[in-house]
Amino acid sequence: MRQASWYALVSLHILALGVVEGLNPFWPIWLAQTLSPDSAQYTVCLAALYGLPVFGAAISATFWGRFADRYNPSLNWVRSLLGLGSSLICIAWIPSLFLMLLMRFTQGLMASVLPASQHLALQFDFNQGLFKLQSATAVASILGPLWIGWMLATISFTQTLMYMGTTIICAALLALCVFGIASKTKKMHTPATQTASSVLSSQSNSALFVTPRGWFLLLQFARWIIVPVLASLTLGLSQADIVIAFVYCALPLGMLAAKRCWQCCPTKAYALAVPICLFCTMVFTAMQLLSDDIMVIILLRFCIGVALAPVMPWVQREYLQQYLQAGSKDSNGEKLTGKGSLLGLIQRQQRLGMAAGLILGSMLANQPFIALSISALCYLCLSTFFIYRNFKGLKRYVSYSF
Repeated sequence: MRQASWYALVSLHILALGVVEGLNPFWPIWLAQTLSPDSAQYTVCLAALYGLPVFGAAISATFWGRFADRYNPSLNWVRSLLGLGSSLICIAWIPSLFLMLLMRFTQGLMASVLPASQHLALQFDFNQGLFKLQSATAVASILGPLWIGWMLATISFTQTLMYMGTTIICAALLALCVFGIASKTKKMHTPATQTASSVLSSQSNSALFVTPRGWFLLLQFARWIIVPVLASLTLGLSQADIVIAFVYCALPLGMLAAKRCWQCCPTKAYALAVPICLFCTMVFTAMQLLSDDIMVIILLRFCIGVALAPVMPWVQREYLQQYLQAGSKDSNGEKLTGKGSLLGLIQRQQRLGMAAGLILGSMLANQPFIALSISALCYLCLSTFFIYRNFKGLKRYVSYSF
């Protein structure tokens, strides 16, 4: 039954994230049916459509993290699925653009599916749960745009939202009733075995894996500022929905393709790979400025996915492991000991970065050169900062490992 619960988590995570990711490429097309793409109102509304749900998720991240720690991670996960499904149905029936924007914000407050799934994945496997879930997220990001694109070619946008919302609600209730996830998962603590990272943490006052929360924010900002720009850029290069969908699928497809390579990679290599991967991502992002061929852009997006594959789950896991061992405090000075609370802090920073990236990217939708330049500069800063902050730690880490 435990294996069935894991499969239920992965399947519904793919379904929910697939719907969210699948709708992202088509919001500009939907909005263009109501407002002129050349108007200032269109730019503001597009920024709100992308930014409000992410901003809402940032506000509620720590609250739902504490909720999961206090009650049950699986209950919080089912709650997030029900919130997503309900919000999609409400959006489908709302005729007013203002009310729809308000509902998108509410969707962010209630439907924080990704952190809820991450917490539950950590309950199953602390060491590999985030890596496995990233693969499921990549699958969702690949299939979602293709699936939603096919549905929009067959039925209306409103009908698509209705069907997807209803499906998610029914699946969440089925998982709760049939698989009994709430009663089959048990709390698993961080392994107490001495690894290279924990030895270094105990040997140095400046541990290698101490990552500022601003690092999470900037990484997501660099990735998501390009999303609204891609929507407008690819519309100019291709009018085929399936080609536009492939532009969005390329990055998660690269992450999925790199999964096997990074699984075989020794743990000690991750710390050395992070700055190299970030620098490569900067190069691939900058190269998009030199091409007006959509197939080349798809290939570069794939390469970016390969480079980014190990970065986020590894840094998150090391951050969690260190602070679960040492304890951390929130803004009120209260000690945080649960994975949900710490994940809430990480997700808050990530969502703020995503919101800022999506909003600024929407405002720069017709200026891809500026948006891509900002993204490449952010990756360069992250790589440089990681090396600068951890130079001595990296040097000791290399000596210890080899």
